[in-house]
Amino acid sequence: MDNLLTKLEIMRAQMIQSGITYGFLHEKTIQLSKQVDELLNLYYIEQRTRNSITMHEN
Repeated sequence: MDNLLTKLEIMRAQMIQSGITYGFLHEKTIQLSKQVDELLNLYYIEQRTRNSITMHEN
């Protein structure tokens, strides 16, 4: 999970920098935003799975 969170933070920083440099409607910024969304979805799935396992163990 830490690796996924690190990737998410790096990609988010790249997206923000792209938005500042090229504009928030630039194709590069939008592509980075989509990649951030994908990583966020993976992170949330991982969290739900982890929480589900923890609840069933108790």
